[in-house]
Order: sequence, then structure tokens, then C-alpha cells
Amino acid sequence: MTSEVLENRPGRKGMHNSTPEYPESDLGEGEIQFITVSHPSQLKGKPAQKIIRKHVMGEVAKAKRRVQRTYQVSSNEQSFKGGKGTKALSLSWLGAGEVDPFVKYPIELDGSSRALVANIFQGKGSAQRALRNAWYSVGLFDFAAFHLVLSNSALAIQMLRNGLKFVNNEDSEVLKHHVIATRSINARLASPDHRTSDGVIGAVAGLVCHDYVSGLYERWRIHVNGLKELIALRGGIDTIKREDLRDTITWVDLCGAYCQDIPPSFPTPRSWKTYPQPFSPFLANSKFSSPLTAAFKKRMYQHPEIVSIFDDLTACTALTSYESKHLGPDYWLKSTFAPYGAWTNPTIHRLLTLRPLSLECTQETVIAEVCRAGGLLYIAPIWRKFGASPARTADLIKHLMSTLETYVVDWGELRPFLLWTMFFGCLEAPAGDERDWFLFRIAKLMRSLEMKWADYMAPVRGVMFLDEVFAGTDGFVRAEIEEFLSRVSQVNIV
Repeated sequence: MTSEVLENRPGRKGMHNSTPEYPESDLGEGEIQFITVSHPSQLKGKPAQKIIRKHVMGEVAKAKRRVQRTYQVSSNEQSFKGGKGTKALSLSWLGAGEVDPFVKYPIELDGSSRALVANIFQGKGSAQRALRNAWYSVGLFDFAAFHLVLSNSALAIQMLRNGLKFVNNEDSEVLKHHVIATRSINARLASPDHRTSDGVIGAVAGLVCHDYVSGLYERWRIHVNGLKELIALRGGIDTIKREDLRDTITWVDLCGAYCQDIPPSFPTPRSWKTYPQPFSPFLANSKFSSPLTAAFKKRMYQHPEIVSIFDDLTACTALTSYESKHLGPDYWLKSTFAPYGAWTNPTIHRLLTLRPLSLECTQETVIAEVCRAGGLLYIAPIWRKFGASPARTADLIKHLMSTLETYVVDWGELRPFLLWTMFFGCLEAPAGDERDWFLFRIAKLMRSLEMKWADYMAPVRGVMFLDEVFAGTDGFVRAEIEEFLSRVSQVNIV
């Protein structure tokens, strides 16, 4: 198989080609305006225009009457223009749910927004769990941030209905709250007294979250850069004293960076670094050394960070297996912001920050880079089970394929790490050319090494393997290889 596999991979058409329009503004020179507030390709029909104008202007009118709680929005913005819209999001199937009557919300909840809040606390939808734990509390302190909580909740519902696939046309319920929020943010960005407030920074983090969930990564980068600028104007990340806001900033940055396999823009908060401490007695009494880990440390001694990450990843795999068995199914509902699954966040941050090939190109740096990608792919299903969704790996897969195509390495005693990475790459690769790429190379390795399937899986499990998440995946990959080989040869690998 040749590099043509890499050049002809299917992608999401139009995901990065649309250039967002920005409304006219009376902002003065040097003042900040980086918020995207329109979706012209989605709203071209008169019915949709009428619906959204009615919703938006109604909420804006309410906002103006609540001047003691929210900032007045700009009054000179253009209304949306465009064509065919989408039907308003129906929430009848959700039920009313329970909304805490003692919580003071930044807006008056109507039936629709009450259903969106209730749905955040349903607990089963993984996208909603991550949304709830990441920055729901931040939304309670600001008018715009709360509208983005509602917009993102509606978007998560739409994505769940769509099988967690990209949503090309967001529903009017999603857009309504997004428009109200961005107008409020833009108005406050014009004021030096308000632009660096906790409320504005939290609301911009909500926009970053929306872009990540939508898969609009060009716009995500615009908003992350804007967030960085606002925080710099404020005096740096250490001036963010509220722990929930500080966690939220890194969380929305981390999620988008993971999907693009790029280094995060913000460091991990102090609270994340304390999460493994409750389990330190368990980790101290556990033995994770083996001839394979000893060989890894010996050869990779010049790359202590990847060695340290894999030590921690091995320990946390054992910890997660132990806790899952003792706590049962509810263990996985704790999400990544409870102590149990919280190790995934700083581990992903470390793997995304690490760039072995940026300094030099040796056999060991290539091995470190392949293991880095393998670690991120291994964590993906675990992260999802803890509630992080969507955790997209398309860019990671492409990067791993490119690395393995470009560099030839003598793995020697560390070959199990290659087999391990290839296995999880195959699991995450979408059906089609990309999965065939991995299937072909796994089959080729097995034939050259005269391996049976059990011989292949033994070293994969020897590196690390979490049965509570990956049970049955070995049978799936084996069946995929057999089906692939039946298309290209008569070889049987069982």
C-alpha cells in the first residue's frame, strides 16, 4: 500500500471552507471584536428569519429590562440574512426533568430553556455530562455564558440524534441562544472595564466549547486566540482565581487541541495536579515493572517525559480497572471531573504538549512520537466512557499514518509498543481506506513475524489493556483483518 492512501482520505466537506461574516459595528480602533455571530448559509428562508428574529429580539428586550444583572447589548447590529433554515428543536421527548428551584439563573427560564437545563442533568448522555461538569457553574454567573450553556445543550441533543456526527445545519434553538450570547459579548468587548471580567472570559470559553463540539476548528482557533488575548490583558492566567473558570478554560482548550492533535494553549490548573493523590497508597503498593517496561526505560533514557507518561498511564490503567470492578457501572458516571477519571485530562495534556520530533530526528524520537500518538488513541475510548464527547481522533490517525509512512525504525525489543499502537490506531480508524491501511500493516507484520492472532495480542496486552473498556475489541480487529485478507488474498491468520 502506498502513500496514496494518505492523500485520498475522505474528509468532512466544507468544514473549514466557510468564512464567517461579522456584523457591522461601531467599535473604535484598537478595540476587540473576534466573535462569530452568524450562519448565513444556514438561515436563508423567510420562515426561519422570522422565527429567529422573534426569539432574539424578545430575549434582547428582556435583557435590556434587567440592566441591574446584565450588560446592555449593542442596538445597531444587523439582523440575520439568508436562506433555508431548520425547524425549531423539539424537546417534547426529553420531559421536563428536575430544575433546582433554589438556583438563581441569569435569565428567566421558559419551557424550552428549562428543558435544556434539565437535560444537562439527565446523566446518561456523555456529551451532556462533560458539558455539565466542565462549565455549567460558570454559566450561572453570566447572562451570555448561560445562553451558551443552553445553546451547547441544544447542540449536544442535536448531535446525539445525529449519532454524534457533525451537524451541518444547527437548529434554530441552538442558533437563538448563540446569537443572544455573542451580541452580549461583543457589546462588553467594546468596554475596557468589562472585557476582561470573569463573565466575558467564561462566555468566550463557551464559544470555544461550541466550536469544538461543532467541529469548526478554524473558528475555534479564532476564539482561543481571543481568549488568550483577553487573559493577557487581564494580567495572565494566574489572575483567574475562580477554580471552576480556571478548569473550564483548560478543558475547552484541551478538547479542541485533542481533536486537532496540537499543543494546548493553557497550562493545567493546580486542581488537576492533585487528582491522583487519593489513590497514592494503591499506586505505591502496586507493581508495574516488567522486562518490557525495563527495556523501554533503558532505550528511551534520553526521553524521560514519555517514560514518565507511560509509567503513569500504566498505573492509571490498573487503578481504573481496580476501581471499576469495586464500584460497578456507576463508576463511569463520575465523569472526568470527579477524582476517578480525572487522570485522563492531565495525561492527555502532557501527551499533546510533548513533541519529540520538534527538536531532532533519531530512532528514539520517532519511537517516542509513535508512542505519544498511541497513548492518545488508547485514552480516547476511556475518555469517552468517562463522559468526554466528542473525542475525535481523525487528525491523530492521519498524523500516525504519516509518521509510520515517513520513518523506518528498528524497534527491536520495543516492537510490542508498535503492535500496541497499530492495534489502537486500527480501532479508531474509520472504515474504508484508513482502516484498511492499518489492517494491511498488521497482517503484514504478522506474516513477516510468523505470528498467530494470539501471538499478536499477547504483547498488546503486555503494554497495557483495560478490559473494562476494550473487552471484545481483539475479536473485532481479528474479524476485520480476516475480512480484509479475504478481499486481497486467501491467507488465513488464525
